[in-house]
Amino acid sequence: MQQLASVEIERSLLDQADGHLHEALAWLEQADKTNPVAIAVLTSLSKLSSMRGDAVVSLEWCQRILVLRKTLPGDHRADVAMDYNNLGTAFYNLSRFHESDEAFSRGIDLLESRFGNDHPRLGFVLFGRAAALVQLGRFNEARTLLDRSDAARNPEGGKSTTSSVGAVSSERMRAVMEFYESNYQTALHRLDAAIAQTRLSSPVSVAPTLTVRARIELASGHPAAAADTLTESENLYVKNGRAGHLQRWVAHGLHGVALVGLGDSVSGDGEIEEAFKKISANGLTNGIELAEMALRSGSAARRRGDIVLALQRHQIAQAFQAKSAWLGELGKNLITAELVLDGLLPGANAGAKHFSEQNIEPTIAVLQKLSPNNPLTASLVASRSGTPAK
Repeated sequence: MQQLASVEIERSLLDQADGHLHEALAWLEQADKTNPVAIAVLTSLSKLSSMRGDAVVSLEWCQRILVLRKTLPGDHRADVAMDYNNLGTAFYNLSRFHESDEAFSRGIDLLESRFGNDHPRLGFVLFGRAAALVQLGRFNEARTLLDRSDAARNPEGGKSTTSSVGAVSSERMRAVMEFYESNYQTALHRLDAAIAQTRLSSPVSVAPTLTVRARIELASGHPAAAADTLTESENLYVKNGRAGHLQRWVAHGLHGVALVGLGDSVSGDGEIEEAFKKISANGLTNGIELAEMALRSGSAARRRGDIVLALQRHQIAQAFQAKSAWLGELGKNLITAELVLDGLLPGANAGAKHFSEQNIEPTIAVLQKLSPNNPLTASLVASRSGTPAK
């Protein structure tokens, strides 16, 4: 029953998986709760909670599983390593990237201390830590870990097939880094190959992967393509029983950005604000989803000339970045760029203007190095030369 639910989760059959897992729990009610089958059921419940957007519940399951696993007699380091892998994923989904990195690192240490580089699960945990490092802006380290992950999942030394789940995940993560570094064509090339296989191997992962593609399309100046991509992404979230998922609302807000790019500012701004409010109401107000929509909402407010709201929303993102270290130096300077552009607006207060004067040149220097083709980089350069800020 647990294995059936695992397949159903990957197939986006979340309600069916929920029913089967709770049926399994009922059968196990009288059994020893440290039974390995019981732990497997709890692990699937954690993943199901994550897929539904219940990140806090997912973390609670992971923490409970670790306690149970450690009560088992014998050497269970490989299983505990995967429990730490799942814990790292739970922290990642809550935008607690340092804790995520630590959990993945503990899993890697457990496997390497017992098996060296030869355990088949090592590749999964290495990939997880790479994902956390990407969100911390440590791209070079992340690429090294992805290389190790690919090698661990392909011990014969040949080239990974593009049809393997691990290879698809790796390609998707490499595309994300190319996007952050503003290498948009390379990012799209990598991602398109990943999307095609994801539709076959893990339908539940299609919607978030499409949202990544849409971000690239928006940044590279293709709002019509982004609008189509985001429509499909949002429809998939709703169809798969995840209408309330935070990432569904991110897709909705980005669709608003695409509409603005197509000239429909009224509808677009409405969708951006709706997404911001839905995510704010969720209660997880310190996460990456809120930060992303705060950035988009602030930019829309600046375009409308609402300097007060623009600063307010961009400061939300700034506070999140300071707490989480999101994207490291790159993330700090992307948000600083937004605040600089806010301070260049007519009507900006003295503090905002002073901030812009002090930060425009160093921010341009950093972004030209780390993300030279980013639209924000171009906007800062244009503003320095006297063109109105966007």
